[in-house]
Amino acid sequence: KALREAQDGRKTLLLCFNRLLAEDLKSRISAHPKAVSEFIHVCNFHSLCEDICSSDGQLPQRKAMNDTEYYNAVVETAESVITGSTESKIKFDSIIVDEGQDFKVRWWDILEFVRNANPDGHFWIFKDDFQNVQQGDLSRRDDFFSFRLLRNFRNSQSVFKLIRQSR
Repeated sequence: KALREAQDGRKTLLLCFNRLLAEDLKSRISAHPKAVSEFIHVCNFHSLCEDICSSDGQLPQRKAMNDTEYYNAVVETAESVITGSTESKIKFDSIIVDEGQDFKVRWWDILEFVRNANPDGHFWIFKDDFQNVQQGDLSRRDDFFSFRLLRNFRNSQSVFKLIRQSR
């Protein structure tokens, strides 16, 4: 999906929760021609928040914080930046979220803040409630529509069939 958005000339954010997944996606995107890959920014949610904080000169210092404390501070600071600002220095025409089940409802304001008002842009959220390991609380939004995929694109077919039978 991100490649299609980029091929159409839209600056695209490809976002996920997991840092390792973001690194893998970034590696896969970089294998594509630069004319396409330069339109795609891949990162995890907390890295996006660090970028927002840095762009406003407000990146929290790690000092004696553990990872959880640091990333909570980064999200809170990013929320503060968007509350006190009318325009983001970081903007995307299209946003694609993978692992949407792991996202907190309050994070969506941050994503809306970095989204351009491009009428040709898209906002896609892909989620699997069976993989909600972070206890995300994404509820269905009225301004989004959803549909259920009947085909599994990641797990082995045997795992997918077992999950479908357990419903």
